[in-house]
Amino acid sequence: MGKLANRVGDPARIFAQIHQRIPMVTADEHDALKAEHAQEDEDFWTVLRDAQQESIDGYRRLIARAEQHIAALKAEKAKADARLAEARDTSERLRPRTSTRQP
Repeated sequence: MGKLANRVGDPARIFAQIHQRIPMVTADEHDALKAEHAQEDEDFWTVLRDAQQESIDGYRRLIARAEQHIAALKAEKAKADARLAEARDTSERLRPRTSTRQP
């Protein structure tokens, strides 16, 4: 308004006319609006934090299930290792021996 004073007149008079039609915000109204916005921010961040915690909990459950599957697979692999050792042993015992003698 200061830069336009030479064109529009006295800024104080203009503001007074504006405030006759549109009341100026009081300090209490301004503080109430700030408090409302602060509450909205708190609500937003609470929802976001809770959603992130739910994701963390979900991934932890997924990891626990994966670890259970890994443990079960390790047990099955141990059984397969034992069977493989038995099969190799049997195969070695039954393999025909080659003679080192020449006819």
